[in-house]
Formats: sequence, structure tokens, C-alpha cells
Amino acid sequence: MDVTDIRTYSTCFCRTTCHVMPCPLAARCRWLFLCILLAMVFANLVLLDLQSDTGHTTHVGDSAVTDHITPVTDKNQLPDNSVISRWEAQHILNESSMKSLQFKHLTAGSQGHSSVMFLKTHKTASSTLQNILTRYSLSHNLSVALPVYGASFFYPAVLFHRTFVLNGDDRKFDFLLHHMVFAKEQVRKVMRNDAVYVTILRDPVELFMSAYNFYSYEKCFQSPLETIDLTKHTSLNVTKCLMTHGHVGNIQMFDLGMDLNRMKTDLDIHRAVARVDKTFDVVLITDMFAESLLVMKHKLNWTMSDIVYFTANQQRRSARQILPSNLTNDLYKFHHADNLLYRHFRAKILRDIDAIYPDRAVLQADLLELKRLNQVWYDYCVDARVPVAMISLKDRSKFRYFIGYGDVLSYRLRLQMQDDIVCRLLTLPELSINKYMKATTSNHWRPTTRKDLDMLMMKSLRRS
Repeated sequence: MDVTDIRTYSTCFCRTTCHVMPCPLAARCRWLFLCILLAMVFANLVLLDLQSDTGHTTHVGDSAVTDHITPVTDKNQLPDNSVISRWEAQHILNESSMKSLQFKHLTAGSQGHSSVMFLKTHKTASSTLQNILTRYSLSHNLSVALPVYGASFFYPAVLFHRTFVLNGDDRKFDFLLHHMVFAKEQVRKVMRNDAVYVTILRDPVELFMSAYNFYSYEKCFQSPLETIDLTKHTSLNVTKCLMTHGHVGNIQMFDLGMDLNRMKTDLDIHRAVARVDKTFDVVLITDMFAESLLVMKHKLNWTMSDIVYFTANQQRRSARQILPSNLTNDLYKFHHADNLLYRHFRAKILRDIDAIYPDRAVLQADLLELKRLNQVWYDYCVDARVPVAMISLKDRSKFRYFIGYGDVLSYRLRLQMQDDIVCRLLTLPELSINKYMKATTSNHWRPTTRKDLDMLMMKSLRRS
């Protein structure tokens, strides 16, 4: 094709697309225009799909703000879904509103304890307790030790190490709130010396039943809970299936950093329990959650408003399973170390309640006051509780930071309360708050490739 043909082709293309005049190349021009149009539509669809997968589109009112997306070309790249832009974080919590809330607490002159190390355990109402502690840290402008990658300190792969903390260096933090395999000496290197150590425990059979549903253990054991064969947990296939959730047997002891292989006798277990008792100042009990909160409130010198809570990650399945008595006994034997741990601290929380509330009428009054405050805030903030499965795909995309994961119930805020900072803090899922805190922290180095991650893990193992 010479210069004349090119000039003719371009002229025909313009005129053909405007339906002005026919020309010898009209048919070819129409096909070319159609191909370009289809390519543009396909490119837009791919871009929208990428934005949905990577979470880089945020809805503010009726408009959409899209961040620049860098395509992952290296197969060794680590896509960290816990990292979002500071601009996108505004969709979760507005920073100016947060600063106003912090100023309010500052001028009020709170005298409460301002440093808490919380060991977050699994399926123990720990997400609800984490929300209470996170709200306190954010509203009082206190520093929080955040995971350098993801939403946990490499749980359950390795014991906690100070190098797993974002911007850790040699600084000390006020709060530490995420999942880890506990390592006392390493934790002390990142926490203030006056930190109060807190965790929460649950009856091991109740915990296992909850985890069986939440983590879909049925797929691993290939059996409903009522007919489970616990001897299968040692098989290679089941172990591989379960390993992402930590240690199935005695998971609370595992989270506390105990070597389960060394617990051969009850004496070994009692020694481990004694070490936990020496380390942790407050150990809450799930089936006495409100009473335990009052004990924590007393020891931290917090106010009743500081411990207001909405239940987080509550499973949609509300009907409690009734297990055969022989299976219940087998489960207690299977979680023997956890059972001794739980019994010890349940007895301890009862002693703490007796010491703090010698008058039971005062205890009942405080429990009623906490229940009343919870209801006041619920009525003020919440329109309804909605199962995640019933939320439309459009709304899941638009409100993804306010929706939990798994078969759980999410909170739908009343229309006039959707911008209320306290209502948002009360109802945000833990992963969304983690994203907000990471986005509003000055990010230094973090692992971005598998090589970076391997080097960090090896470095922590050498220093342990």
C-alpha cells in the first residue's frame, strides 16, 4: 500500500464511520472499527475484573475512584491483599473524623491503661475482643504493631519474631492485636515494659465444634462432626488440609507457643499452664464473656463505654449441635491439654469476679449497664444484621470493607449513620480495620516477593 492508498484509507475510515459516503474500502473500514470497538470493551471488562480482584476501586457516594494498578508479571510476586492506598482507606474510616474523635478523648483526660498485648486465639470471640482493643487504640491515638505482611504474624508457620512487625526497627508499641504463635521474649522486644498481657480461652469442645463449621473441617475429615473419626487427624491428607488453621488438637496451647510434643504427662501440661499464668495478666473466658470484660475493664482502669461491643464473625448457623456423650468425651481427651488450660483459667476468672464484686448485686448492675449500652449503640447504628450470602454481588463490591467473610452475619448501618465514626468502628470487620491501619502508617520495607519472604523467615529463625 503506497502513500496515496494510505491517505485514501484514512479518509474512507473517517467518512465511513460517520456514514457520510461509500468508498472502495468501506467494508474493510467497518470491520476495523468494529474490531477496535470490541477490543476496547474487552479491555474495560478485564480492567474491571482486575479491580474487583485486587480491591483497588473504592466507592465514595455515587462515584468510583480507581487507583493505578501495576500488573503482576513476576510469578514470584507476593500479592498482599492487606495493603491499600491511603486514599482508598478514606472509604473505611475518614481520617479527619478519626482525629476529631482522638481530640475528644485527649481533652477528656482518660486515665486508663494505654498498653495492651493481646494474643488473639481462634474461635474464642477473639475478633470481638480485638475490635474493643482496636477501637481504644485508634480513638486514643496509640501505636499498634502491625504485621509486615498480611493480617497475621505468619501464623501458623513460625513463632513470632520482632522482624515481623511493620516499621518495627527497635521501637516499642502500645498495642499488639493480631494472630501469632506466641514467643514471649520476642514479643517483649516490641511492647512497652508496662504492657498488660491479655488473651481469651474457650471450652475446647465448643471451640472445635465452631471451628469445624467455620473452617469447613468436614472437607478434611470427609465426615460430618457427629460421626467424625478423630484418629484420621494424623493422616497426611487430613494434616495438609488442616495445616492452614494451625494445630487441630490443643490449638489454644499451640497459639500460646507451647511445644505440644513435650506435653507427655499432666505434670508437663500443668507446668505449661503455670507459665501462661505467669505471663498473662488477664485471661478472658468465652462463655463468661461479659463478666470477663468487666474484669479486664477493672484491671485496665477503663470506662464502661470503652468495652461496648457488637459480636464479630458470628456464624449464621445458630442451632447448637448436640453431640453424642461418647464423642464429647473423646473430644475432651483429644484436647486434653487445652481442657486443663481452660479449666485453670475459668476457675481463676471466677476468683477475680469474687474479688472485684464481693456484692453480687453490683455485678448484676454492671452487667445490665453493659447490656444496655450495647443495645443503645446497636439501635443508634444498625439497621439490620445480614448474612453475607444474601448480599448482592453489586453491594459486595460497593461495601466490601463492611462485609465479613465466610458464613457469618454482617452489620448494615442505618442510612444516616453510615458516616458516623463510632458506628463504623463498631461494625467494621477486622481485616478492613487492619487495611486502614496499614494504609495510614508510613510504610517502610515489606516483603514483596517470595524471596523476600524466605529471607525474612530464615532471618527470624537464626535470631530466635
